Amino acid sequence: MADLLFVVIVVAFFAITVAYVKACDHIIGPDPDLSSAPDTPAGAAADAPDATGDTPATATAGGRPASVEVETTRGAW
Repeated sequence: MADLLFVVIVVAFFAITVAYVKACDHIIGPDPDLSSAPDTPAGAAADAPDATGDTPATATAGGRPASVEVETTRGAW
């Protein structure tokens, strides 16, 4: 009997959840169709440099920076 009650509660929970989602979809409206939206902003080419005119950074020394500044704080612990 307890198993049957559990199954009824689970089914009721999912039925209420589906009804809630449908009600919210009715209030807000369906999602816009984004399949026809372009991936890049209008007027921007994929291979064009960015707005600042900078070129992309290149890796040096095996992809690691040549020098690293380390900030230490004594007595912070």
